[in-house]
Amino acid sequence: MKVLIISQKEEQASHIKERIANLPITPIILEYEEVKKEISRLYPQIILLCEPKDENYLSLLPYLQKELPLGKVIYLMEKRDPVKSRDAHRAGVLDVLFLPEELEVLPEILERAMESVRSGESSERVGKRGQIISIYSGKGGSGKSLLSAVLGQTLSLEWSQKVLLIDLNLQYGGVETYLQMETGRNLSDLTPVLEELNDVHIRNVTTVEPYSHLEVITSPTNMEQVNQITEYHVERILRSARLSYDMVIVDLPSHLNLLSYTALEEADQILYLLEPEISSLQILGKVLQQFQAVKIDPADRFSLVLNPVSTFQDFRRTEVKEYFSFPICAELREDRKGIQYLINRGKMIRTTKRDRNIPLYARDVQKLALSLIKQTQGGDK
Repeated sequence: MKVLIISQKEEQASHIKERIANLPITPIILEYEEVKKEISRLYPQIILLCEPKDENYLSLLPYLQKELPLGKVIYLMEKRDPVKSRDAHRAGVLDVLFLPEELEVLPEILERAMESVRSGESSERVGKRGQIISIYSGKGGSGKSLLSAVLGQTLSLEWSQKVLLIDLNLQYGGVETYLQMETGRNLSDLTPVLEELNDVHIRNVTTVEPYSHLEVITSPTNMEQVNQITEYHVERILRSARLSYDMVIVDLPSHLNLLSYTALEEADQILYLLEPEISSLQILGKVLQQFQAVKIDPADRFSLVLNPVSTFQDFRRTEVKEYFSFPICAELREDRKGIQYLINRGKMIRTTKRDRNIPLYARDVQKLALSLIKQTQGGDK
């Protein structure tokens, strides 16, 4: 199998070639200036695209995708830059690695790419691999965990999506309450295998909700385990999970820390829960200021979920849009007699596909799930 290394640095290309020397491949090194001249002759199945020196860092990618529609592109960066990394993922690369610290996992990533080539997986599938959806709010008690649980169940039940739900509310958790789960293995159990993390390791620590087959990684409750979790856990898990799952839902705490920052930066979609009242609007304003300060770019991926919506509120969709221009992707109706009744009595919210008797809240989540599916099928990341 031919693997093309595109680099402007001879030493860099040599190190990469040495690292993958034990794989059953034929490595070929080209400089950027040679690519358009040689690509049709070489016709590699896999491309290792090293970040160029100039600012137009993804300019070569559309050309490669046009000339090699079945090719798999792995993008290599020398400096960690979440914005560039997200841009590369959205542009359809198979994975992004940072040099030199992640060079050791390159053989594993290459083996996955080779398996993808052998199985005949189209580049379209690679480009539309798992969507990461981070569910966030700057206000506590906004309903993030409930939405995460019901959305995960709905996507799994009604659209047969392979969904992974990750609970980052460390120590206290939350989603297991809504899913009637007994906590067992958790996020901290992945610590010993982070460097070689793959889908098998992830499934070894997930708990499967029996009705929808939603897979859940619960948060640790032990303080010693909590202190082991770093932003590197989040980064490695999300990047590995998006290769194996259709949807990865991340339930975030209200405070903005390094873990939630990483999940927000890696996200294809950020769903922000907003109660339509003045204090919540003020908190959202502060959240957006904080995003700007730490360079989280919400453009084209930040949507509002109004929750709860009732006839007694002063603020409506139109009033909210006077304050913020972000799209409102869902309105979750207040449903104390339906959803709250099930929760308080320890009953499952979703158990069957296309259930007509589900509460109003779950129907609204159905609409949200459908819109996310349509975005994915349309390639809108």
